[in-house]
Order: sequence, then structure tokens, then C-alpha cells
Amino acid sequence: MRWRITFGVFFGIVVIIIGFAFFVPRANRGGEQAPITETATLSPAVSFMTKYAKGVHTIEGFVTAPTPCTEVSADARVASGTPETISVDILMPPDTGICLQVITELPFKVSVKASTDAVIEVFVNGARVSEARSSP
Repeated sequence: MRWRITFGVFFGIVVIIIGFAFFVPRANRGGEQAPITETATLSPAVSFMTKYAKGVHTIEGFVTAPTPCTEVSADARVASGTPETISVDILMPPDTGICLQVITELPFKVSVKASTDAVIEVFVNGARVSEARSSP
């Protein structure tokens, strides 16, 4: 009876060692980092609200970012025309540090003087956003 227990423990240890050898990822032995594969980049979704008071549009909303560590800055400018066009430029530089990859909505807010009927266009990193939703 005792030899069965000893054999069972020995067999269990061997199975654990073999499983560990096959299923644990191996460290990079060359000291180099493995290349990061690029994923397809999609235009981030933007949602915003516009408030107009005393000739000033205040535009605030959220932009989807790949990580919560992404830094977001926004600026607005007005192009003359009929009607005037407000261009909201949102900048999200690439992340340089290590951060959890979780899609996150990050806030932005800009204010600019323009007419009440101004049209709003949103750009993220210079590209016009196809999915910008305005809420009343």
C-alpha cells in the first residue's frame, strides 16, 4: 500500500514537471525584445455635446483610446465661410510606456467663438473622424 502512495506522488511530480516544461512560455534568451505586431488601427469613436452661450461654443465629450494611459489634448479653430466651420483637433500621441490594453473613453473639452449655426468637424491625429456623434 505504501509503495502505491509513493508511486502516485512520484507520477504526479513527473506529470507536473513535464506539463511545466511544455506549457510555460520560454524567456527570450537573446536579451532582445520580441517585436510587437501592429494591429489594424481604426478611427476612434468620438461623442460630444455642444453648449452655446454668449457667442462661445463649448464642446466637450469623449474619445475612445487604446489604453487608459493615453494622453489626450484638444484644440479648436474656426474657418470662415457660410456657415462657419469649427474644427476640433484631438491629439493622442502613441503610448511609449507599458500600460494595460483596455479601450477607454477619455474626456476632452474646448471652447471657441463662432456663430450659432457653425458646423463642427472632428479630427483625431489629423484624420477626420467618420464616427463623431453629437448629443443635444
